[in-house]
Amino acid sequence: MYFVITFIFEFRLLLIVWRFQNIQVFTQGDQAVRRALVTFYIKLYLFVLLGFIFIEKILYVDWMLFAFNLPIWIPQIVKNFVYRSRQTPRIGFAIGLSLTQGLFPIYLRGYSQNVFEIEPHYLTVVIFIVLFILQILFMYMQQRKGARFFLPKKWRRAGIYDYERYFEDHEL
Repeated sequence: MYFVITFIFEFRLLLIVWRFQNIQVFTQGDQAVRRALVTFYIKLYLFVLLGFIFIEKILYVDWMLFAFNLPIWIPQIVKNFVYRSRQTPRIGFAIGLSLTQGLFPIYLRGYSQNVFEIEPHYLTVVIFIVLFILQILFMYMQQRKGARFFLPKKWRRAGIYDYERYFEDHEL
């Protein structure tokens, strides 16, 4: 049920993201757009089918719950790091998406009378919430202090040309 609801509400967002990531396809003509969309839909529905097959394992095993549900902001954090970008999603959006992504697993692990009658694991809930908060705080810090704020300053400038000219004493 959760998977279906998430799929319905986030599908529009997936299409928008796909369109902006593949903007060059739209300059190649209608046939290229159709081919790219068919490839996207095949990958998407294959992923959905595999999700339905493995949903029971994902919901009942803690490490699988973490592996498949938690790292939604890791690609954004890595992209910001690689491209030295401060542009992260707005924090309100990140919190909202994290809540929609995390409420159901928190409900399953934290409420004793849940739908699937899974025994609660309160430590799992605490770890889950803390890791979501850390991801959002990390993106916030990337937005405020730069994408590589956690590196020492001498390592941050690697690969950037220094436009200041330094003279030796004998050149002056």
